[in-house]
Amino acid sequence: MSVAARMIRHKGGLLLAGIVANDKDGEPKTANSSSVILTNVWRRWRLSLLRVGTRETTAVLYLDEGGEMKEQARRNWDSTDSEPTVLRAGIGLSSEHAKATVFADELRITESLIE
Repeated sequence: MSVAARMIRHKGGLLLAGIVANDKDGEPKTANSSSVILTNVWRRWRLSLLRVGTRETTAVLYLDEGGEMKEQARRNWDSTDSEPTVLRAGIGLSSEHAKATVFADELRITESLIE
């Protein structure tokens, strides 16, 4: 894994949105938002990656709030040793009693070259 959008269970039992990325030292770097993810409620997610393959790679997580995409978390890390090369979308890890459904109507990969 290089970078992922994620949900994490907060100490109070709430599900929060966040980002996790593997830094050059092999340690996961995280950034959690205060945005609570409710079960059985549709939310649109967008994870944007900037300056991939550099020492200053940035991941920005956006979530739909009232029909508008708003930034929820941002994380910088060194992706020179773990540059993203493959896209996977789905459920990576969950408790044995959890039920998750992924509805994907759009997965888009684009690349902008700055000259």
